[in-house]
Amino acid sequence: MNARRDFTPPVSRGVTVTVDGERIVDIETRHLSGAPMTPENEAHVLWAIRPLAGFLGLPAICEPPRPSFQERVHAWATECFGEHNAHDRTERTHRYLEESLELAQALGCTESEVMQLVRYVYSRPRGEVAQEIGGVTVTLAALCAANSCSMEACGEQELARVLTRIEEIRAKQARKPKCTPIEPAFSGAR
Repeated sequence: MNARRDFTPPVSRGVTVTVDGERIVDIETRHLSGAPMTPENEAHVLWAIRPLAGFLGLPAICEPPRPSFQERVHAWATECFGEHNAHDRTERTHRYLEESLELAQALGCTESEVMQLVRYVYSRPRGEVAQEIGGVTVTLAALCAANSCSMEACGEQELARVLTRIEEIRAKQARKPKCTPIEPAFSGAR
């Protein structure tokens, strides 16, 4: 028998840990204080048993899967704007362009430079969506590095901020004219 599968943890049975559908070990459903495992403390319990998984040479099976950043942003957009708006490609494109221009402006890019780049881009053939998304991602990472910013940290910080402002963001969205990327009278409201 494989030594990994022969190991019996010195605890009573409770949670079964499996790899590729095969039972490896059973783990007590109480953490060190003796409290029963509940949805509220499950992450703590799973964290506490990580050393056991490491001892057994198992992958990080004890960490509950966390939704990706993109999945969490999509959940926020759906909650904030509704399913239709969260999937509206034109609206998402306009909001992305707006935020990109605001970043360029914050970094000192002038309106004249923006218009020169607009003419240059639109003088060329249309690109493929997946490749252009890759280009945007790589270019944003390089821009962040050049500005000593963490792309991931900035994204997480902004997501945390907008999660606390859903009603305010909905109200701002409702004031925007329909079918146009321009805000009324450039209100300056952010």
